[in-house]
Amino acid sequence: MKIKLKKIKLDIEKIDLIKFNEIEFARLVEGSFNEWTRLDENKNKINWSGEFFIESEDGDFNYKVDTEKKYITSLDLDGFLDGEKIDLDEDIEILLSSNHSFIYELLIFHEISKLKIISDIKLKAVELALFPKWASGYLSDDLKDNKTIYEFMEIFEPFINEFEIVKKLHINLDDFQIECENEKLKEIFKESIKKYIKKEIFFIVHDSEYGKFLSKLDINRLISAGNKFNPDLEEVEIYS
Repeated sequence: MKIKLKKIKLDIEKIDLIKFNEIEFARLVEGSFNEWTRLDENKNKINWSGEFFIESEDGDFNYKVDTEKKYITSLDLDGFLDGEKIDLDEDIEILLSSNHSFIYELLIFHEISKLKIISDIKLKAVELALFPKWASGYLSDDLKDNKTIYEFMEIFEPFINEFEIVKKLHINLDDFQIECENEKLKEIFKESIKKYIKKEIFFIVHDSEYGKFLSKLDINRLISAGNKFNPDLEEVEIYS
């Protein structure tokens, strides 16, 4: 399966162009200037939309994303982006994700949970890492230094990738179009979006049923790997 970025459309009204210089705009689109518009809540947001071409054995698809209906101040997909979910068949789906949304980690946790290859208390430790009590049912916004998630992914991600239950697909950025009235901003945006997508954005292919068909040998491999998973259970004991 191959995924290629076809087109990005940037919607900036002419009246807003005077509010930007090159540095401000580049920082904004790279996603590192999230606080900028909060200084002036009346400032118009920047809308953008994108179109990706997906080529697969099951057919070719266009995948569209659009921020027009959401409040967004940067190219940040973490919970803000309206996107299509493509179902290749009744069991396999393609989703757009970012390194900061942790949907990828959540799907791997979900599939390992279904396989019942590690104890409930170890699963609870991973669940509390993904959904800390302070987050009130939402995914954690930062798992970068979480030892439980790091160990969990180090052990189980290679297996789940090998079995093609959950797998990342990176995006071909060799040639895509930018639609923007201002030519100067167009060039800044093009370089910024290439950098941002290469660093942060990817697609996920998720087969929700394949785990049922794993061989006994593969299940035993997973059980053996699960025996090495040794998360800190202190928080589980506190909330149990």
